[in-house]
Amino acid sequence: MTTTELFIRNFTAIRSRSHRLWTGIPEDYLHWRPDSNSFSLIGLVRHVLEQEYLLYKAIGNKGVLDPSISPWKQQRYSSIEGELEFAQTYRDEFISMLRQLNSQDFDTLTI
Repeated sequence: MTTTELFIRNFTAIRSRSHRLWTGIPEDYLHWRPDSNSFSLIGLVRHVLEQEYLLYKAIGNKGVLDPSISPWKQQRYSSIEGELEFAQTYRDEFISMLRQLNSQDFDTLTI
């Protein structure tokens, strides 16, 4: 198995576990936060999804990242499924980009 395949396999396993956890959050608790300075639960989900998108952009731009490009900037919170659906296109693009990388790319990539 190549480095790329291992990377994609790991990302897929993590998303699968995260999906099971996130979809188990009762809707009544989506906006709960442990304190006023913390993310809400749905905010945490979005944060993880957005960080994956920013990683995708950073890899694609050889380490250069402009966080203001986030498509989530004007997006209102909806539901866990809504957040996952919104992120899916970007995730598909990310996985597709990863499939184009070779082992040497992972050795030389700096973010």
